[in-house]
Amino acid sequence: MLIRSNYLIPLLSQAEFAHLRFECRMGEAIDIDVATFLRVRRRLRTAAQEVLNGRTELFKRLFEPQLSADPVALKRYQKGAPAFAIIPSSISYGKYNAGELFSFEVRLFGNIALQAAGLVEAFVALGEDGLRLDAGKYTLEQVWASDAAENAIKVWHRSGGAALHNIPRLDLGWWLEGQPQTCFELELKFNTPARLLTRTRPMFNPSMEQLFPFVLRRVTAMLYIHCGIEVDPAQLELVPEIKGWRCAQNKLYWYDWRQLRSDAGQSTPLGGVCGSLRMQGEVAHPVLSLLQLGSLFNLGKNAAYGAGNYSLVCFDAYEQA
Repeated sequence: MLIRSNYLIPLLSQAEFAHLRFECRMGEAIDIDVATFLRVRRRLRTAAQEVLNGRTELFKRLFEPQLSADPVALKRYQKGAPAFAIIPSSISYGKYNAGELFSFEVRLFGNIALQAAGLVEAFVALGEDGLRLDAGKYTLEQVWASDAAENAIKVWHRSGGAALHNIPRLDLGWWLEGQPQTCFELELKFNTPARLLTRTRPMFNPSMEQLFPFVLRRVTAMLYIHCGIEVDPAQLELVPEIKGWRCAQNKLYWYDWRQLRSDAGQSTPLGGVCGSLRMQGEVAHPVLSLLQLGSLFNLGKNAAYGAGNYSLVCFDAYEQA
């Protein structure tokens, strides 16, 4: 289904997602920081492969979705990304002792009931292995889902009686209707480091004009792969509009959150862009809608695991009639 920018909100009513909260009881002490979840990718995938053994299609839907064989789609969209995005702002960082409760939230896109069951199994197995190699074992106690009125509904608990088939479905069109449609000053703030690569090299201080294509590719790929909605990035032609904005404040900076060590003992920093970028100029639908959608999906390398999470603040915003 090919959509034009003018019809973005109505057609996104077909794009479903779920907002889940995982509540865990720690089995051992651990100090949870931003890097804890940014590094969990390999451990979660390994745990999922073990418990979803024999259910290859479900594992691929969650962690390795494939583009269709359509040559146009292969050229138009970036490769498939996991069907979920961890929400860093939902995590209370700090030290947890054994027996204390810890929670985190996830957005899940696509076949909600089926994929939620697989994701829950993966996080149960991860708890047995631990968030890190050295610490962080936990027991998944229960899973909650938010409905359209932001009521929390219990959909799974470890003693049985799972109701994952009753997870409330939200849709992106409904979500966008509740967001500002136009504003005259916009601040984009990265809450976790965004590793954005161009020609294999990281961008250390990108402009909004450089950032937006990353948002566009991420949003259009997620919509196509997980929601069956086809948006041709080339037909939107939005960069000229962004060129008309003025940068009012640039507080972006590079943050190295991890040191990678080679077998030879050498250390290589791994980081991403943090901070904020404030722009002035009329920001209207569909540019604003695409930026808002990007805030749900996260951005850049490791986005599914919480990297590149950003929030938007609209000043002098109003709703379109």
